[in-house]
Amino acid sequence: KSRARVGVRTAEPQDIPSLYACQSAAYGGMSKEELCSERLLTLQQAAFPEGILLAEIDGALVGYATCLIVQLDDDSPWYSYDEITGGGAFTTHNPSGDTLYGADIAVHPEFRGRGVAGALYKARKKLLRRLNLKRMVAGGRIPGYETVADQMDPEEYVQRVIAGELVDPSLNAHLRAGYQVKGVHHGYLDDEQSLNYATFLEYENPHFRPNRHRISVTPLKRRHSKIRLCLAQSNFDSIQSFDQLTQKIAWTLEKAEAQGAQLLVFPDRWNPLTEASPERSLEFSDFLKAQCTSHGLYLAVERYPSQPGERGSFVLYGPSGEIGSQARIHHSGRHQTKAPAELMLFDTSLGRIGMLAGYDVVFPEVVRRLTLAGMQLLLCPIATRERNEYLRLRYCAKARAVENSIFVGLCNKGDSTSYGESAVFTPCDFGFPDSGNAARAGTFGPTSVVHDLDLGSLEAVREIGVITPLKDRRLDICGLDAQVKVRTVKS
Repeated sequence: KSRARVGVRTAEPQDIPSLYACQSAAYGGMSKEELCSERLLTLQQAAFPEGILLAEIDGALVGYATCLIVQLDDDSPWYSYDEITGGGAFTTHNPSGDTLYGADIAVHPEFRGRGVAGALYKARKKLLRRLNLKRMVAGGRIPGYETVADQMDPEEYVQRVIAGELVDPSLNAHLRAGYQVKGVHHGYLDDEQSLNYATFLEYENPHFRPNRHRISVTPLKRRHSKIRLCLAQSNFDSIQSFDQLTQKIAWTLEKAEAQGAQLLVFPDRWNPLTEASPERSLEFSDFLKAQCTSHGLYLAVERYPSQPGERGSFVLYGPSGEIGSQARIHHSGRHQTKAPAELMLFDTSLGRIGMLAGYDVVFPEVVRRLTLAGMQLLLCPIATRERNEYLRLRYCAKARAVENSIFVGLCNKGDSTSYGESAVFTPCDFGFPDSGNAARAGTFGPTSVVHDLDLGSLEAVREIGVITPLKDRRLDICGLDAQVKVRTVKS
């Protein structure tokens, strides 16, 4: 008996509940919050009815594809899903654009392998030709990458799928449909299986007639993701009691809030008190949680010691409480240890943030692995006493900013025994300070550095900068093969 034919039609408003049910089945591993709600699907259908395609077998909805028309900026063609779809509502749909953007395509798991995806791609291409659009683009998931992320970076994974050495259900489907991979990018969509990586896919319309598409429209603009960073180059010399310490911390947070800061960083070894106990450490942590909630700030600070002489890990607090911590990884001389350590990346509402102790920033592999996991801003609390010690860490921090196209915040102490100033470092390219110094304290005493960072500019410089070290590196020579994975914590 022959299989039933797959039919494709455009969606009507009454199809939305069935469309949502099909989406839920197709993405069974995703939470309700990660799916497009019925409200968003309704807005998509209202914005561009022709772009919501449904696949049916014997009257049952077995798959769907959604798309919209946009005008992209060819100088910076990579956009996140939220940017290109208007947060999933298709408010960016532009009938005068020249690009058909494939927002989503999925097949009910019980009907896979029956030509449903092929029928949907065929319908998209038919729409592309009928509307005389230049191309069709999409951000493609790579859900198989999670299983091999400890063995290769996403670029190598994609190349091996293209070569037929590996199989990825999503990427292989796009390749069969005729898409070409134009790049691999991070931050397209919150997607744990793909570790937030996605391919930038393009299918050129072979039937495009430029003379029939002469309307000039403004390209879709990338949003600016700006945050205000405050580095507290503080002096705690006069602190003699726990109460004085909490008062000084509270005053510093109040000052940072008054300056409009969203993220506050304290230096390393900031705590002058010798008193240490598990109870005191917990009390101080609760105090910081309350302060961050009260002021609506993120705070990076060394954990209060639970025992005398302990060098604590660095903790990131947010308005909703403690987000996570990063232990010191490398130790010098007699302090060396092989104790287990994790590399942590904190995915916050501000951006993707990493924290490393001063000595850890000397090791470029550590920062590169965090960058490949999506880091945009590295916080590096230090406490240097000698000129050579400070310059060693400063030069390394600047190098990490350039080679990874990230921002680095170097936060030093401001007491009488410290040498060196706090500073913010950037990539060295057009659109950034030619010195790579965005801001610095300008003094070795107590002060603060406040600076606005546009995280969106990092994605542009990684794609179209004068140099693109993340894209140009030789994987056969500079490949990273570590046993410990980067763990991403979402706030």
